Amino acid sequence: MKKKKLFIALTSLALLTACGDDPEQPKANNDNAVIQQEHAAEDHAEKVFVQLTQSLQAAYQTFLGTHPMIDAIDYQLVSYEKKLHVSSAVTKVTIHLMLEMDGRKSFDLTFNHRIHHDAQTRAQGLVARIETKVHKPADMDAESAKLAGSFTILTDIRDDKSLVQLAQLHATTLAGGRDKLMFKGFVIESHSTLADLKDGFGTLSIRFDGMKGDDFSVGPTGLVSEYQRNGDFRAEMTAPLMLTAEDAVLSIGSFKANGNLMLNKAYDKFVGKMHYEWGQILVENILSPMVIAIKSQTVDSDSAIDDGILSQSGRVQLIPEAGVDLTSAFFGSPLTINAIDASYRVANVPASVLQDYQQLKRDAYASLDSGEDYDKQVQQKTQAMFNKLREQGGQLLLKLDIASAAGNVRLDTDLQFNTGSDVALKDIKRSPMSLAKLFTIRLDASMPAGLLEQKGWQTLAGPLLIKEGKTYKSHIESDDETLLINGIPLPQ
Repeated sequence: MKKKKLFIALTSLALLTACGDDPEQPKANNDNAVIQQEHAAEDHAEKVFVQLTQSLQAAYQTFLGTHPMIDAIDYQLVSYEKKLHVSSAVTKVTIHLMLEMDGRKSFDLTFNHRIHHDAQTRAQGLVARIETKVHKPADMDAESAKLAGSFTILTDIRDDKSLVQLAQLHATTLAGGRDKLMFKGFVIESHSTLADLKDGFGTLSIRFDGMKGDDFSVGPTGLVSEYQRNGDFRAEMTAPLMLTAEDAVLSIGSFKANGNLMLNKAYDKFVGKMHYEWGQILVENILSPMVIAIKSQTVDSDSAIDDGILSQSGRVQLIPEAGVDLTSAFFGSPLTINAIDASYRVANVPASVLQDYQQLKRDAYASLDSGEDYDKQVQQKTQAMFNKLREQGGQLLLKLDIASAAGNVRLDTDLQFNTGSDVALKDIKRSPMSLAKLFTIRLDASMPAGLLEQKGWQTLAGPLLIKEGKTYKSHIESDDETLLINGIPLPQ
């Protein structure tokens, strides 16, 4: 009977085991699921890191690569090693220059990255948390290595591909011989997405804690800005800027900006509307009696490129501090200026001239190394740009109004190329009168008589100025290839 009961018990246990009630089976399944999750996290982190590299490459080229001194900027992924929980990568920025500096035409900066994608990181809604440090090669000098070691970048990339970057330079002091330079540090925080980063869209905040050298110092300041996909942007300085040297002081009390700008990729030019405001600007040099103190300054610009033709207008308004003289150095006696208002407009300008001019500057840098006779190239390329402006009928309008207690100084100019003219630049050098053939010209100017008469300069003006009451005026215009000054033809 006992044997029968034992047989039944063993049989029942065997049947239960056969039915899958092994307690080790769920554990094995769970382990496999965890491993699969980790591998998926590794793959996902690698994918977004590659996207980050590509976006940064595009951003560097857009915002820095167009500088005439820079030939190109490359940001490359050198290596990527996938590991459990924390992968690693190496990237390199190469800046190619148009001329040699310290015997080199390119400079490299290498970065080491630790890409966290473990469960704890993912629990925060992140695909990856990337810790970045500057690679310090063996031949890097001690002071550069110290600066590189003080700089770190932390990048968080979320599941929705939004990202937050925190770049920080910790306080450090560099020594070069007897000189010392102390960086008090800065923090740059940016918010964007992998897609928007390449075009610079997102928000940015900068906190600069200041720096100090043996003979100068820069005080703490900051900036916040936002650039949206539709082109709207804004920026504002969060604290006044103060730069002090042994014999000079520069301070800016406030700065604001807003507008709408979009990059025209065909011509590498941002076009749209811009508005800038500065407040409480002071420039003082103990070696000069002249102090520049400006209560406010605004700059406005509006540009567009349509069918390859550039049009642009702008305005600058400046209000000095009350009682500050800005003119003694020019007129020899004080003149209190109440306001300065200058505006301009250019029209019918082929946008390709912008590319030509940019290339001209790049060639200028390159020629410093080549030793070529660049003057001849400049003449040829300038003449080519000149021809484009003439054929299109390029136009410039300029207005200037300086308000003062003594009266207003005004200038109103309209200059437009004559499309049928065959005048070349060399003709202008030989005969200034050829300007009347090249351009349709109109210029009106006026100024208070006292500004000229107190120095006796009115005797030098000749027929250029006509006195009307307490004002000297001038009117210049072209008429049938003749230049008229106050109605009198200028001798050929």
